[in-house]
Amino acid sequence: MREEIWTEKIFKDDAGYFLRITIFAKILRPYDMISFLIWIIGVVLTIKAALDIWKLQGDDVKKILFIVLIVLTSWLGIIFYYLFKKNFPAWVK
Repeated sequence: MREEIWTEKIFKDDAGYFLRITIFAKILRPYDMISFLIWIIGVVLTIKAALDIWKLQGDDVKKILFIVLIVLTSWLGIIFYYLFKKNFPAWVK
């Protein structure tokens, strides 16, 4: 309530516009938190996948290539890694 009064006093001509922006921002706050949590989960899974690939026996260049590919493709790379996880040792050799 305090934010709406502050915007109305300073921006008398555009008070309705700024009031709508503050109300819209309050509505979107929970969705920002959910998207942040999804992003954190993706980062944790990417780091875990990268560490799993690095622990495999094989060529270091191929391991680095797969790690970079997974990091750059984000969620698609994570899904690809976990679907084909059992094939990675053969690909890295």
